[in-house]
Amino acid sequence: MLGGANSALAQEDSATPPSNLEEEAEGLEEEPGDTASGELTEEQIEALIQARRDKRRKERMKRRSFLPDKSYNREFLAILGLLMLWLWTRKHNRDVEAKRPVRASPLSPDEMGRVIFALLRSKDSMAFRALFLNGAESRDLMGQEEAESYLESRTGPRLEKAFRHLVTQVPVGASYKECIITEEVCFIDLLGSDGSEQRLHIGRVALVGAVIRLVSPSSE
Repeated sequence: MLGGANSALAQEDSATPPSNLEEEAEGLEEEPGDTASGELTEEQIEALIQARRDKRRKERMKRRSFLPDKSYNREFLAILGLLMLWLWTRKHNRDVEAKRPVRASPLSPDEMGRVIFALLRSKDSMAFRALFLNGAESRDLMGQEEAESYLESRTGPRLEKAFRHLVTQVPVGASYKECIITEEVCFIDLLGSDGSEQRLHIGRVALVGAVIRLVSPSSE
């Protein structure tokens, strides 16, 4: 019996750190005897060893459950960072779209005149600039080299200056009368509150498909 107990304890020694073996030895000595001589049987020793193993295993598992998984944390932070970047990009794109003016596409001189007059009254310079040829349209009409030169000279500040000049020419209380396009030059006739007429020189225009586009402002 004692030989079997010694064998079981030897196996436990090989699988348990020295500090744990000392604790188990002390615990075994403190266990009350169930036999008449006060000694533990081999089955009781093995049962106690297994019980302590299970207890330690549960304690280790409990401690590990409270420890953060470093690899999991890195993945979680990476996903969180990507999510925040996606939300920021989406918000930025919405802000850009909200600020971007709706580009009008007038198909007749009267439509062109009414659009320009509405923009002058609202002082919407961005929408006015959108009436001009864009890069693709200018290349189709002028060719690559001439279009590049045109786009370089047609700067935002120049169009802004031309627009502000037109705004100052609109009389208070004036109303739209008609738009005239002659020899690729656009004019708008206005009616003053006193019945007088005033003509605004808008600038040079070109036909892009069926849409009328501004090419250069009247100041050029």
